Amino acid sequence: MSRSLHLAIATAIGLTFAAPALAQTQPEERVVTYSDLNLNSAAGADALIQRIDNAAEQVCGVHDGRTNTRQAQINRACEVETTDNSVYDTNHPVVIARYEGSGYAIIEEGDGPYYDPRLDPRSPQYDATLDPNSPYYIPPK
Repeated sequence: MSRSLHLAIATAIGLTFAAPALAQTQPEERVVTYSDLNLNSAAGADALIQRIDNAAEQVCGVHDGRTNTRQAQINRACEVETTDNSVYDTNHPVVIARYEGSGYAIIEEGDGPYYDPRLDPRSPQYDATLDPNSPYYIPPK
């Protein structure tokens, strides 16, 4: 079974401020395959994130040569948004946790690993009383 993501500029950011000639063209699209990766491993998740980021750079024209500062900012914002959306579209807990930089918020239970934002200090849902690495941790009784 082939596993892949389709990346395209689906936001207004990529086209709103673009030059009129660019605004009339179809959005770029790249396919990112990952059937060869084990997404439950840190190395596999990191490899997929790198592939997504590379495809987002191509789609958004981040390295399209000499450009003015405003267009460079637009391209970079497009890349960041496209990468974010694509990583979250995988809906894979290990990929999301690695992308957010918190590999230890992965819980291995039941049907496989899942990401628990309550254990991720970078998450707005973080709960220090549940995190064994926190000085505020309250052990279960």
